[in-house]
Amino acid sequence: MNRKIHLLGELSKFGETWEMEAKSIGDAVKLIDCQKDGFRKFLIEAAEAGFDLAIVGKDFLVSEPEELVFNNLGSEELYFSLVPTGSKKGWGRKHFS
Repeated sequence: MNRKIHLLGELSKFGETWEMEAKSIGDAVKLIDCQKDGFRKFLIEAAEAGFDLAIVGKDFLVSEPEELVFNNLGSEELYFSLVPTGSKKGWGRKHFS
């Protein structure tokens, strides 16, 4: 199933809109990283700097780090954005390394 993923804000330097077949958010991150080297590293560094990856769709919202890799995607368009959290736990290294 082909879906659109939009990268907002600073993430857009890796491309604003992506169309792909990805079953999970982890798959989507891997696919973008394969095409735009450094995407996963950027997410890890952002997490270490105190930012979370928010993923929003019409009926879809992911804000917990554990959901990022394991949550299956529906068919709707999704929007990825970094949001400040104030926490420097480094979830990005755990989930995107």
